[in-house]
Amino acid sequence: MLCPEVFNFKAPESHFSSQKRNPNERNHLNTVNSLIYNHLVSVILPDASKVPESLTQALSNDCDYYKLKNVKISDFVARDFIVNFINSGNLYVLSVNTRIDCDNCVAITPEGQLILSLSKSEYQSLGLEGQVSHFHHRTQERYNDAETPALVSLSSPIVTKLQYYHDPQKIVSVLYSCLDCLNELLASSVPYYLYEKMAREVLNAVKGLIEKTKKTYYPHTNMSAFLTEMNVVVSLTEVVLNPLLKQIDFTEWPKIMRYVLYKNLSKMTGLEVLNLGSSTGGWRTSDYDKYIVEGISGMKHLRSLCLCFDCTDQVIQVVGDNCPFIQCLDVTSSRSVTDRSIPSLLKCNHLRELQLHRTSVTPVGLAQILRGLDKLQDIGRCDDFRGVIKMLHQSGACGPFGLRKIHTRGLYPEILRLLVDMFPKVEYINLFHDEQVTDLTILTSLDCLKELKLLSCAFYGDYVKQLLEVRGCNIISLHLEHVEEVDLNVLIDISQFCPRLKSLVLYNCDFMDSSEINTSRLKVQPFQNLEKLFWMVDCARTHLEFILLHAVNIRNIHLGSSTGITHSSIVNILTVNPMKHLEELRILYSSDMSMKTVELLLANCTNLRVLSELESWQGISMEELKNFKQHIYSNNFDLDIRPTLSYY
Repeated sequence: MLCPEVFNFKAPESHFSSQKRNPNERNHLNTVNSLIYNHLVSVILPDASKVPESLTQALSNDCDYYKLKNVKISDFVARDFIVNFINSGNLYVLSVNTRIDCDNCVAITPEGQLILSLSKSEYQSLGLEGQVSHFHHRTQERYNDAETPALVSLSSPIVTKLQYYHDPQKIVSVLYSCLDCLNELLASSVPYYLYEKMAREVLNAVKGLIEKTKKTYYPHTNMSAFLTEMNVVVSLTEVVLNPLLKQIDFTEWPKIMRYVLYKNLSKMTGLEVLNLGSSTGGWRTSDYDKYIVEGISGMKHLRSLCLCFDCTDQVIQVVGDNCPFIQCLDVTSSRSVTDRSIPSLLKCNHLRELQLHRTSVTPVGLAQILRGLDKLQDIGRCDDFRGVIKMLHQSGACGPFGLRKIHTRGLYPEILRLLVDMFPKVEYINLFHDEQVTDLTILTSLDCLKELKLLSCAFYGDYVKQLLEVRGCNIISLHLEHVEEVDLNVLIDISQFCPRLKSLVLYNCDFMDSSEINTSRLKVQPFQNLEKLFWMVDCARTHLEFILLHAVNIRNIHLGSSTGITHSSIVNILTVNPMKHLEELRILYSSDMSMKTVELLLANCTNLRVLSELESWQGISMEELKNFKQHIYSNNFDLDIRPTLSYY
């Protein structure tokens, strides 16, 4: 282009803005201070022949800006640096004379977060975990990292340090000093939103280290050295126990770690969810009682507490006095919980779930709780709920009460009618049928009913069919256990009356021989929304196939040991319904299912992640199973075939 037509080139778009401010205002300082990484300010003085003395002095004075050379990144993660500059001061750090799109850059924010922008080679050499940089698309060489260094095993250095001392008290003092330092380091180095994840990883690492240390013991091992090392390893549990921890489940950790957890309960004042499980299983000791009481008394933010077997009236008193936000309390099987705890429970105004099964709380006490806690939605299993209803009725407290879940037994018609009137918001009912109740249509008055579990009744004789016909449109979970008069037409009724059904459990039901199917009643496709099927029924293969042929959204299937399912059944089902959403399949026994069945399932059920109890499939030999396990391992398949023999 020898003579470009310059006049045809449009001027680039530009944006200009200006603000008029009073020079006496100091708002501009807030703007400057908010731009933390600015290290250059240009001052323009229009129509000024002389620079004001005040400005000259302000620009020439010393400030808190320093330029350091040859600083190592490792210096920024040293404990002394974090304690003295991050925790105790106000610090900004930024690389100068570097280009963020092609050089290695480092920054520290006022919140204490270390940010690295690295080249690919530097990123790989440091062994960090990060993400692709915004500038990666240019050179394919940029990575960002804002993580803290991984926690490494520190038991060996601590053990080595302790070997220099012979005084037991000195050893204990040095050990706890080391643990406190580690605790402070983790608390100061890990962002609060990652602390839960980090704590779990640390506890899992300690758990693994304990098992590894146990295996180092041999008959000729120095017992003193072994016990010292074991004590240090177990004590590492403490390094994550502080107010930053929000939830912990003691049942996940071995007993050798639990004592350390109990002993340090008082440090975990920030807990919101605490699951102590069964604690000592009823073998209470004064030490454990002391740890629990002292620990809970400082947990002002606790929302959920589980303490089975070992809870006492004293513990509940501490909860009532110190945990104003408690919403869930499970003290199942704690015989030491009595009616004396009722005043303390009534202080828990936000309580929504209270599990008191097999405690010493009487129906009179439960009636007081229902009257006093208007937010309570679940009281767990209560076999004497009939007595509770009687006490409420006799006291003139007819509700309505806010319970959403009821699990009981032995309700005769009059009590059942009172239940419906007093608890109209019930969404879940688990009812062991009483012979005196011959008409379950009383439950049709429960407009909110979504989950129904019935034990020991007759489908037609006790009017379960009529109940489902009226309320089935809202039912999403149905559990029938020891129910009589069940045949294929019952399954059709369930599919038509409960179109939103997601979970179906049939356990030891008395199936009758199938009569002719009335297909005219199939106004909607059966079981289209079913996701979970638990089937523990003897020799009802036709009924099972009917369900699985139509359950196109099934995700979880658990079949018992006497269902009669065979390879041909699987072929028939998958030919019509490949079960593309199936994730978990457990079949406790089959007389002829083999590796061909496994291959067929894997070819059709592309989301399958659990295929369990293959050991009980008679068509699979132990050698075939061993080869299949090796095949999964060598090809890194996401498939779990470990046997569980778990029950519903």
